[in-house]
Amino acid sequence: SDSIREWIRLFSWVMVYLLVMQLKGRIPPQQVVYILFWSLVLPIVVALLQMFLPSVLPPFFAPHGGHSAGVEEVSRIKGTLGHPNTFVTFVLLFMGVTYWRFTQSKQRLPWLLLLGLLAFVYVSTKSLFGLMMLGTFIVVLIAPRLSLVNLIGGVVLFVGIIVLFGSSEFGQERLGSIAKTPLGNPDIDIWRAILLAKGDGNSFNWRIAQWTYLFGEWQKFPILGFGLGVSAYVSNNQLLPHNDYVRALVEGGIVGLGTLLIFLGGQAVRLIQLYIQAPRGSGQRELSLALLAVLLAIPVGMITENIWTHTTMFFYWWTLLAVVGWDWDESEKSVENPVLTASQRKSGKSLSASSLG
Repeated sequence: SDSIREWIRLFSWVMVYLLVMQLKGRIPPQQVVYILFWSLVLPIVVALLQMFLPSVLPPFFAPHGGHSAGVEEVSRIKGTLGHPNTFVTFVLLFMGVTYWRFTQSKQRLPWLLLLGLLAFVYVSTKSLFGLMMLGTFIVVLIAPRLSLVNLIGGVVLFVGIIVLFGSSEFGQERLGSIAKTPLGNPDIDIWRAILLAKGDGNSFNWRIAQWTYLFGEWQKFPILGFGLGVSAYVSNNQLLPHNDYVRALVEGGIVGLGTLLIFLGGQAVRLIQLYIQAPRGSGQRELSLALLAVLLAIPVGMITENIWTHTTMFFYWWTLLAVVGWDWDESEKSVENPVLTASQRKSGKSLSASSLG
C-alpha cells in the first residue's frame, strides 16, 4: 500500500545516512563531495537538450512529458527527474555545493561558470516557489559575512534571476498570477480565492481551496491523522496537498506536524553547531553554511510545494549531511600520514645506511 511504500522511502534515507557514515575515516570527506558532482552531468545535459534540442529526446525525456499536457509542462524543463519542481530542489542543492567549492578553490572561474549554468537551468524550470527558496538561500549565505559589497551582489543576483524568469511570456504570467491571490491583492479574501479557484486556473488559489478542505478533514483525526502516504486520497482532487505542513497535519496529525518541525529544527541545530565549531575559512565550515542555506530554504518551499516527495534531492542531502559531520582535520591527517610515514621510513633507512657506512 501507499503507507508501506512511504515508510520504506523514509527509512531508505536513514540507510543512506548510515551507509555513508560507514565510510568515515576511510575516504576524505572532500573526495566524497567531489564525486557527487558527477551526478550533475546527465540531468544538466538532458535539461539543456530540453531547452535547445527537444526533438532529439525520447518521449519520456521531452519537456512536455510531465503530469499534464498544459502550457506549463511544455515550457518547463525537468532534466531526468520527471517533474520541474523536483528538478529545481535538486539544482538548488548543487548550487549550494558548487558555491562551497567556489569558496575553497584557487581556480574559481570554472566553478563560477558552473554556478552560472546551474542558475540558468534553475530559472528555466519556471518554478515560482523556487524563486522564494533561492531568495532565502542567498540571504542565509551572505548573512554571516554581511557587507555592502555582498549585499549589493546578493540583490543584483536575485533581481537578475527575477528578470530572467520574467523574460518569457510564461514567466510573466506566473509572476502576474500573484496579483490575483490573497497574497498579492488584499481585496481578495480566502473564501473569494476558493470561489475563483474553480475557474481562473490560478494555481495558488486552487492550493488555498485544497488546504481549506484538508484542514477540515484533519479535524476528524486531529492527534495522529489518517496515516502516512494517504493525503492524496483524503484530498477532494486526489492530489498531494502542495504544502508539506498541511500534509504532515493530515497524515500524522498534531504529532506528525510536531515531528516534522523537530526533524527540520534538529538538522538546523546540527549544521549551526558544525559551523561554529569548525575553524574559520575551513572547508567544513563553508560546507555547513551552504547546507544550512539549503536547509532553511526547504521549509519556505514546503509552503506551496510537495518538497517531502523529492526523494532524489534527499538522497544527496543525507549523504552531504553525513559527510559534513566527519572529522575533516583527522581525514586530512589520515591522507597525509602514509606519505609522511613513507618519507620518514626512507629517511630512516638512509640514516641507518650512512651510519653503517
